[in-house]
Order: sequence, then structure tokens, then C-alpha cells
Amino acid sequence: MNERQKEHREFLKNKILNTAIKLFESGGIENIKMRKVAGKIKYSATVIYSYFSNKEELLFEILHSKLNELVNEMRHIEEDDEEKLLREMINTYVDFFVENHEYYYLYTKINLSKINIDPEQRESLINAPIFPFGRVFDRLVMNGSKKGDYTNHLYLLWAFMNGLIELKLNRDIGDTVNIEKAIEEFAKYIVSTG
Repeated sequence: MNERQKEHREFLKNKILNTAIKLFESGGIENIKMRKVAGKIKYSATVIYSYFSNKEELLFEILHSKLNELVNEMRHIEEDDEEKLLREMINTYVDFFVENHEYYYLYTKINLSKINIDPEQRESLINAPIFPFGRVFDRLVMNGSKKGDYTNHLYLLWAFMNGLIELKLNRDIGDTVNIEKAIEEFAKYIVSTG
């Protein structure tokens, strides 16, 4: 394959992915059909299948591209104080998924194995937005306030953040909870416990 063919192939793959993202954002998982994507870009479904073998693979790519945005956003947060850094990162994670709730539901379905994707791909997607928090924990280990194995705290953090997202998405309950105070108290707990 020459350079021009590679560029065209990459262009077409991005066109398929961007079209699928627009369909997903306008109507969720149910709106993603290979033939519908093909029709939008005026190609046959066969062409779509030459880039993505099934709907699940396409959904993986959709979520992967969006999670990269979240991870990059969290990596750019700068704060010297670990507790403030943790609070800012939690707020970024929660706000991102509340604002992009369709992606949160896709993330949840993949996490719960309701969408059949490769187990390694599933694990990489689930862990992708958690890895940036490792920098907070690494700093806590380096300053001696936390032990080296903080895996349980990371999963506790993950569960806490996803609970906050559910609270914020459920307006009836979320409006009665002081989420900022909960984040503040949780960050204090994580930073102070060994």
C-alpha cells in the first residue's frame, strides 16, 4: 500500500468514526447501525465492515476517542496540593460524564459486559480514566502519607465518582446532596488514610 492509499484509508476510517460519533451523540447506542453509518457517508456497509468488523468494535472506538479527551483534560490539571489536585480531578471526571451522559452509559455498559468486546480492550477502557489519578497517589506515596499499593483506594475512588455521576444525573436525588462537600470530604479521607 503506497502513502496515498494509506492516507485515503486513514481519511475514510476517520470519516466513518466521526459520522458514528455524531449518530451516537444524537441518539445513543441504538442509533449506531453499520448500514446507517454507511448511508450517511454514502458508502456501502461492506466498506464500513472493512474498517470495523462489527458494531461493538465501532462502539469501542467511539468511547476510546472520547475517553482520550477526558484523560488529556485530567493530565493538564496542575496543582501542588494533593488534596486540591484530587478534588479538581474528581470534578473534571464527574462533570465530563454528566455533560456527556451518553458516553457514561456506554462506559457503564462496556464495564458491565453488556457490550461484547475483547476483554483486554474492555479493561483498557475501564481503566483509562482512572490512570491519571495514579499521579496523585504516587505523590502521596512519595511524601510518605500513603503506602505503595493503593489499588483499593483507586477502585474506591472510581466507585465514589461513578456514584456522584448517578446522583447528578438523577436530578430528584442529586439536587438534595451537597456534591462539592462530598468531594471535599472524600478527598480529605483519601489523602489522609495510609
